[in-house]
Amino acid sequence: MPQLDPSSYASQIFWLILCFSSLYFVVSALITPRLDDIMGKRQSLINGHINRANKFKEQAEEAFNKYEDSINKANYNASKNFAKAVDDMKDLVEKKSDDYHLEIAEKLQNAQQKITYDKDAAIKEIDNFTGKLAAELASRIGLGDIVNG
Repeated sequence: MPQLDPSSYASQIFWLILCFSSLYFVVSALITPRLDDIMGKRQSLINGHINRANKFKEQAEEAFNKYEDSINKANYNASKNFAKAVDDMKDLVEKKSDDYHLEIAEKLQNAQQKITYDKDAAIKEIDNFTGKLAAELASRIGLGDIVNG
């Protein structure tokens, strides 16, 4: 095997140093900077995407919070309006009830007055009728002079 021959060690070391240093120079001067540039661009692109995603997340959270606030405000206003409507309805019912009670009391009083008037008129009519009836009976049985006199 020629690589194990001690007379070829010097040339092997020379070519080893020459190939290694050329390869090292090519890798360090050409490939590594390009890889660093590519990795830097990639990292800045990833960071940009992460920043944009965080901004969108913040905007979404802000929109969600506004949405929740508007829902809560709408619920509060709805319950407030409902309570006001219930109170207004209670007031209206009480007013109508009071009006109906007054109207019924007035009709009852008018009916009682009419009944009293009709009762008095009926009693007077009965008195007149009974007086005439008694006079006529007395005149038929011959006591007409007593009643008239």
